[in-house]
Amino acid sequence: MKNQRDPECTTMLKITSGNDRAFGFQSLWETAPNTSDTSMKASYARPYFESSVVALVITLLPSRVLAYAAPFICMVWFVVRSCSGKTLYRVVSFFLAFCAALALYTWLYSFNGVRFLAGNAVVAAISYGTVILLLVLPGKGVATEHFDYTRYAVVLKYVILAEGLVGILQFLIVSLTGRFDVLSSDAVQGTIGLTAFVTESEGFGNQMFSINMALFLTLFAPYALTHRNSACVFLIGLLSLVLAGVLHVFIALLVSVVFTVLCYRRNILLSDIQKMFFVTSTAAVLLLSIEFVFPGVSRSANIFLRLYQQGDSPKLQAVRTALHRLPDQYPLVYAIGLGPGQYSSRAGLMSSGEYFGEKLWFMPNEVSQPFKEHVWRMWRTYNRKAASFGNSTMHRPFFSLLSVFAEFGLVGMGLSVGFASFLLVRLRRLFLHYQGRDKVNSHLSFCLAVAILTVIVISFFENYLETTQAILPGLMLAKVFYRQVVDGTGHVQNVVR
Repeated sequence: MKNQRDPECTTMLKITSGNDRAFGFQSLWETAPNTSDTSMKASYARPYFESSVVALVITLLPSRVLAYAAPFICMVWFVVRSCSGKTLYRVVSFFLAFCAALALYTWLYSFNGVRFLAGNAVVAAISYGTVILLLVLPGKGVATEHFDYTRYAVVLKYVILAEGLVGILQFLIVSLTGRFDVLSSDAVQGTIGLTAFVTESEGFGNQMFSINMALFLTLFAPYALTHRNSACVFLIGLLSLVLAGVLHVFIALLVSVVFTVLCYRRNILLSDIQKMFFVTSTAAVLLLSIEFVFPGVSRSANIFLRLYQQGDSPKLQAVRTALHRLPDQYPLVYAIGLGPGQYSSRAGLMSSGEYFGEKLWFMPNEVSQPFKEHVWRMWRTYNRKAASFGNSTMHRPFFSLLSVFAEFGLVGMGLSVGFASFLLVRLRRLFLHYQGRDKVNSHLSFCLAVAILTVIVISFFENYLETTQAILPGLMLAKVFYRQVVDGTGHVQNVVR
């Protein structure tokens, strides 16, 4: 049976498809076989669903090594289960293009007497596995009437419930017993750090739990709004997110929601005062509750603002170095960057031999010349003065957008910004189209924009684009949900239950 589309939706998609091809972005997010065969398209839906579940299971386990392998496990799973020759072709093409890029970087920087570290670049390819996976997997055919938003939302419902309850329990054990040396908020790591409070390891699990939960809640919101019996699950997840106390995740989420409201629903400021008051009040209550539970949050925010005003922020100094000093020594930075893994990316940090506190035999354990001249000094200075910065992620002298510029140049930045802008503009068109016609797809278009913006904003704080355990499941869900709102598929009832 062929999928039935609303005639108005079909007209809308015809209007936008021409612009999509003109900008050349369609192949990135929606890559798929050029065929109208419904059975072939549907053959992608189940493998993609299974791959998403595999990603959820692996990334929510405590193992970081396994988490970095998750995108490639999902890639193999999808190719085998779908028997997709075109997906395999894209994987091989990406590998060949990657090898060609390494050869180009090696050749270009040999003229400056700089040795390009291929081992670090391989580590970068692994750390950027989420991005690679999203590019090589198809878009069309992954969302069908049998594998639509509802089916994914039901899975997400139980994931949020389980992770939220575990996070709340971790907080209560630490705060009520007083027998552990970790902060109550740092203990909230869900299944990623199930016994982190016992081993007294603050780790990075707290941030990864918070980002996962923020993306899960954002993408689950349309289902919760149309299924009242799921509201309690949403509130449990939200409570665990508050108890985790990761300030920069809340900042990213709040900024994303406000920006999306202003761009997508400007008329709400005047036409729906009640809704605006409700949203503002909810945000205020959440922020005040965080301050009440974690009094140190406001101190961390004050330090952040003061350092930026005085120009002493490690992040601000890192930006100045990358924009001024680095291009003076390496002019190609502005165009194509230094190459993957050669500067401040997570791959560059992990390859240095100091990121894990010791040198690991399976890592390159060497740094590039630009890293040694700039990143190493700033990184070591930050580590010595971490206490004066409140031991906060917000002050670290590296973050994803800076790393993209330094390692991929304006070409990489331009493609990233252009692709994100394309998605946000198209989602706004779809939101306006579905408004008043399809409640779920309208909500979903809005929440997808919030999720994309959240990933962008957190990229100003840390190298989160390379943190598979934080963004892989959320972005895989976002891809299939985006496909649904573009195709107008799904059979969700637009009534409140």
